[in-house]
This record gives sequence, structure tokens and C-alpha cells, in this order.
Amino acid sequence: MRLMLIAAALALLAGPAARAQTPASAAPDPARNAAAINLLTARMANDHIPGLQIAVVKDGRILLNAALGMSNLEQGSKVTPETRFSINSATKSFTGVAVMQLVEAGRLDLDAPIGRYLPDLPPAWATIPLHQLLSH
Repeated sequence: MRLMLIAAALALLAGPAARAQTPASAAPDPARNAAAINLLTARMANDHIPGLQIAVVKDGRILLNAALGMSNLEQGSKVTPETRFSINSATKSFTGVAVMQLVEAGRLDLDAPIGRYLPDLPPAWATIPLHQLLSH
């Protein structure tokens, strides 16, 4: 659900007008940012998400950077740009996509032992196939 929330905000920010921009013209759009913040705030309330941070970067320029809601409900602490959130398993999706892009490019073999790519691993680990690591 949280990924859908972020995707909705990104779609709003990268609407047709944003896609037509050239890299030199990519700049924050206050109206679009306000609409994204309103969407995020509404979804946070609906989905009981106490707080989040969002940054949208396009062509190397920050279009939106916001800290919303509470980082600690018991203490009443607001989310700030310095708030650290646990990423939990969020990186698994990115890792899976990156690995499959390398497989498609012929740079990795899912059936190869991981030791082929990481030669300094302990011998007991070196024989584990890449696909098995991705299943964890």
C-alpha cells in the first residue's frame, strides 16, 4: 500500500506537463507539489500511516522534498528531514530488479555459484547459486 501511495504522488508530479519539460527546465511546481502533499496527507490518514518522507528528483533537480506526519506517536515527535526510518525489506524489490537487468544484459547467470561474482566469500558460501540468494 505504501508503494502505491508513493507511486500515486510520483505520477501526479510527473504528469504530462512534467514529462514535456526539458532537463534544463525541470523545476519545482508549487501547485503540483501542493496537490501531491494533499494526496499524500489524505492517503496517510486513510491508511493510518503516521509519517513519511518523500523526495522527488528529476534530471538532477529536487522537485519535491517533504517530511509529513509523526515519527513517534507516543512522544509527539514530527517527521523532519533528519528522521531516520527503517527500510526493512524495501530494498528487496530494487535488488531483484537490478539483478534481473544484469541477467538480461548477460552479465549475471542465475544458476551460477555466487563465488563466481564474489571470489572472497568463505568456501561454504561460494557454491550457493545466485537464484537461491534472491529467494531470501
